[in-house]
Amino acid sequence: MTRWYSDHQLSAAVTVARLIDAAGNQVVDVHGTYRQAATQGEHPSDDLRDAEQVLVSAGLLVEAEGRLVPVELLHALAVLDDATALLVLRGRLDPLPPGVDDLADDRGELGAAGEEHVAEICREELRGLGRADLSDRVQRVSLISDALGYDVNAPTLGAATRRLEVKTQGSNAAATVRFFLSRNEYEVGRRHTTSWALVMCCAPTGPSGAVEICGWCRADSLALYLPDDRNGRWTEAMVRMPTVALAAGFPPAV
Repeated sequence: MTRWYSDHQLSAAVTVARLIDAAGNQVVDVHGTYRQAATQGEHPSDDLRDAEQVLVSAGLLVEAEGRLVPVELLHALAVLDDATALLVLRGRLDPLPPGVDDLADDRGELGAAGEEHVAEICREELRGLGRADLSDRVQRVSLISDALGYDVNAPTLGAATRRLEVKTQGSNAAATVRFFLSRNEYEVGRRHTTSWALVMCCAPTGPSGAVEICGWCRADSLALYLPDDRNGRWTEAMVRMPTVALAAGFPPAV
């Protein structure tokens, strides 16, 4: 039976994630840090010690020979904003049921290539704008959890964060793009109307085989191409969308 964790417990776990060094720490040293952690009284040291086990249960932290050793994804979690970090952590501890998760079209090498291409574009853009500090915060959150409804988390120059759902097809865009969309992805896009965007990539076969951006859109642009619920609530759909319905370029950081 899966244990349910409160938001308070998950928040404490995120605090611990931000205190662990990349190379790991001696348990006794970390526990000493807990007593000095600036949590404005929200998380006493006992809460933070319990939160270690939350991270262990999530597969993000290992205790061995008196040391706490992070896996690589722990620090990807640590740099996310608080709300996103809690969603990611809950998704690892209590995954969504089958049918809500991403579909097979975004699995494997093709989907990973599209996501990494989009993440790198975000990084290059922010570095070009003189914000290398923000470029370091671009994350492929799909590596941590499939439950968020988007794949790449990227800052803007303002307070907003871009939530980018990446779809990749193994051909040129031509007149139509095709991809699977889960209900969860669509609903997240509807809730975050100005920060969520679907980014369509193409990875044509041939001499170059390089991933290219075909265009992007907000969730409201997808409604016309999705099924309705008159014959039952859909959980995933094959979307066939004219390429001209996509905006050119890429969701900007400015």
